[in-house]
Amino acid sequence: MKAILKIFFLVQIFFFFSCSQKTDVDMILFNGNIQTLDSLYPNIQSIAIQEGIIKAIGSNEEVKDLFKSQNVINLKGKFVYPGFMDAHSHFYGYAKSLIQVNLRGA
Repeated sequence: MKAILKIFFLVQIFFFFSCSQKTDVDMILFNGNIQTLDSLYPNIQSIAIQEGIIKAIGSNEEVKDLFKSQNVINLKGKFVYPGFMDAHSHFYGYAKSLIQVNLRGA
């Protein structure tokens, strides 16, 4: 009976320490309104990033339970959108071109 209790105790210690290991990442963004454009996870709160690659997404608790970082940013409910890039257009010139006849290829 004592041997079984010792084994049970050792197994519990093993699971406690194995579950408490957090992975280091470069940055954690939390407490945000993060849009993923993924129908399974359309809106999340937190994201873990390592070397420019998203390692995990989820709720604040899920990400903080699995990851740690020296660079943790509280978004304070602000929005994060994926992949918006500035195409750098000159709006006046673009708008002016819309009222002209396009004769390219004529």
